[in-house]
Amino acid sequence: MPLIQSSLHLLPNPSRVVVRPLQIASEPRDLNPVDNERMRRIIAAVRAMDGRTTQAELALVLADFESRHREIRKVFEERYDQVASDMGLTGSLDRSQRQLIGAYFCHEYSFGAAAVMNPSIVPHPDQTGLPHGALRFILSLRAVGEGHISSVTFRQGIVLSDGSLELEPEPDLAVAAKAESHDEGRVVFRRHDCSNRLDEMVLFPFTPAQRNGLEDLRLVRFEQDNGGFTYYGTYTAYSGKAISSEILQTRDFETFELRPLQGSAARNKGMALFPRKFGKDYVMLGRQDGESLYLLRSTDLLSWEHGE
Repeated sequence: MPLIQSSLHLLPNPSRVVVRPLQIASEPRDLNPVDNERMRRIIAAVRAMDGRTTQAELALVLADFESRHREIRKVFEERYDQVASDMGLTGSLDRSQRQLIGAYFCHEYSFGAAAVMNPSIVPHPDQTGLPHGALRFILSLRAVGEGHISSVTFRQGIVLSDGSLELEPEPDLAVAAKAESHDEGRVVFRRHDCSNRLDEMVLFPFTPAQRNGLEDLRLVRFEQDNGGFTYYGTYTAYSGKAISSEILQTRDFETFELRPLQGSAARNKGMALFPRKFGKDYVMLGRQDGESLYLLRSTDLLSWEHGE
């Protein structure tokens, strides 16, 4: 088949925003007394409002946010629960008070305002209902937003039998996936908690090692020994001061597990996993010295040393 150049261009889109937790300086448990007191003043001001004032203020917020976000009231209440736990708040509040306090500690973030770049592409797990010779795919993108913070987004499309490419329209809404933290830097994101559509979901940095970015995901559909497939993706975690290599794992693009890689070869960026084992070894390309490409072999997917 001859090489076909697509006219498709993927461009930054500052109009797509997600709601993110607003941190005043840093996490509440790390705040200095001045920052902590500021948060308590905001909470006290809402608690002091009468019911009519609370509902009027909340109505103003919802009029601005509700059309751009799914289940925004639920998002505000969940944010209130986080703040209440971190601040040690006691006492019962009505729903409007909880939502308004939660709203004060949220902000909109334009996750792809600066750039979208460095895609990777894999066959979609669902290949049903396609014309003959067509292939449905998932495209991952590094989205760079305000403050040069990188996150992971996805698009879906079809490659037709003639080699032409059709990309599904980008949805208007975007939702930050919820994360669960586990031991040793492991994070689990679940798409069904936030959206039924993969291309609405955004994976944001979550751990301290990822604080300033999830960069350059390289997806592969990995053939397991039993003939089944698992999707792996290596990426760079950037803390703002240091970089390290991590790996994403999913079988269905509904649940995503992110884990750090160990070993001397995982201390830099540019790692890329081959889509099957060679003998008993997993095989990677890596750039462990920041300059040259190395061929890496390991019997342990999470540990990488040396290379040639």
